[in-house]
Amino acid sequence: MSWVPVNASAWPSILALASRYHPALPEAEEVLRAKAEAAPEGCAVWEVEGKVLGYALAHPWTLGRVFPLNTEWHVRPEGPAVWYLHDLVLAPEARGRQASQRWVEHLRSLARTDGSSALALVAVYGSGAWWRRLGFRTEPLAAGAVLDAAYGEQAEYLVARI
Repeated sequence: MSWVPVNASAWPSILALASRYHPALPEAEEVLRAKAEAAPEGCAVWEVEGKVLGYALAHPWTLGRVFPLNTEWHVRPEGPAVWYLHDLVLAPEARGRQASQRWVEHLRSLARTDGSSALALVAVYGSGAWWRRLGFRTEPLAAGAVLDAAYGEQAEYLVARI
């Protein structure tokens, strides 16, 4: 069991997991693929005995800004950089194996290497307390930035400083 780079054979599993665990937050396949192609070091699948039981998609972004859902990412933006954890999904049988903690540590390492100041995400489905256990905290959005209602009523913008 480990995080491994996304490859072509993983996409059916990624799409099935996204559909199953994010039915209220649908994103097109090409949108998800664009993230993995543009920032492969921030995207991986969690495999257990060769079976994909989770995926994570992260990319550079700007501190205090929420990345819009169902939007392709291609170019690193200007401004204070963060690694934006766009999505982390683990099937129930993958939980309890430190996968999330390992992924956050991987992102922290990426951030240190490229000089990013933090990790950021939007916690959905009331998961903010869980992310706080991994070092994330509520921070205000940048002036003029908004948290898209598409993320749901319980959505929170969270940041983990490096």
